[in-house]
Amino acid sequence: MLRSYTKYLRKIGFVGWLCLINSMANAQQDAQYSQYMFNGLYVNPAYAGYRDATYAQAFYRSQWTGIKGAPESLSFSFDTYIEDKKIGLGVILSKDKIGAQSMLNGYLTFAYRLRLSEDPNNTLSFGLGAGILQTGLDGSLLEPGELNDIRIPTALERKTAPDLRAGLQFTMANFFVGLSVNNLFSHQANQITNAPVYLTAKSHYYLTSAAIFPLQDGLKLKPSFLIKDDWHGPASLDLNTFFIFKDAFSIGATYRTSIQIFPRKTLEEGLTKRSAIGLLMDFLVQKRFRIGYAFDYSLNQLANYEHGSHEISLGYYFSPPKERSRLFYCF
Repeated sequence: MLRSYTKYLRKIGFVGWLCLINSMANAQQDAQYSQYMFNGLYVNPAYAGYRDATYAQAFYRSQWTGIKGAPESLSFSFDTYIEDKKIGLGVILSKDKIGAQSMLNGYLTFAYRLRLSEDPNNTLSFGLGAGILQTGLDGSLLEPGELNDIRIPTALERKTAPDLRAGLQFTMANFFVGLSVNNLFSHQANQITNAPVYLTAKSHYYLTSAAIFPLQDGLKLKPSFLIKDDWHGPASLDLNTFFIFKDAFSIGATYRTSIQIFPRKTLEEGLTKRSAIGLLMDFLVQKRFRIGYAFDYSLNQLANYEHGSHEISLGYYFSPPKERSRLFYCF
């Protein structure tokens, strides 16, 4: 068994080996995006129509560069709103790959926004996303140390199942908080066809919030956080702080760590909690086009093997957002 893992490690790298161990343990994490605050529909279906504009965006993340088999993630989303109907509509597609594992999913999203007061900024949104989720394992990338190892498929194996996402989002002029869950039907995609290796898309729960504090001369401060938990491994906590200049340029830093919200007997003692620090930048050009970049650097033992993580995002408003929404793009 050890010999099999050693040869596999040489074939596709350290991360791929970890990936195989994960799959045998029935676990697979959602993709990690440092610019989660600009990728709202990926985190929460209640975000659809949030900007009161028709908007499209794409994200690409290359994680732990320099390690063969390291994670790569790609997502595309489009959302719009029906004026005076309090309805947001959206579509999101995403693809993740780590080692021999892959995940592809797509959702149609519906959100309903309920006004809570005379102020149109004070709203509570309910979101629902329905679609499909496909997990895959490419056995051709694996090199078993034993012939006819039945635990490893000989080619690409896929499993497709329906999926559901749901979320809530409370919004004020300079503040929002959201709670969401995805992969609600993941148990239907538990086992790759004709392969004894289990790849499970666990349900993930997201809690996120951000606020904007005007300072002076068009300068604003925006702190935010994201907690992601699958109730099996440690929860992930992202802390971000941005300075925003004249609603057109922002620069900030992020710190990622793990936290234990509830005691979990399955976790080993003494695990490293620190994960990464990063730099983030975002530009809004002519109120229509935005471009963002993030660089993360690991604070754990992975720093000895990789050269950081890079993330690029592009967004486009098909019409300039309304005056009420000018602050919202910052979220």
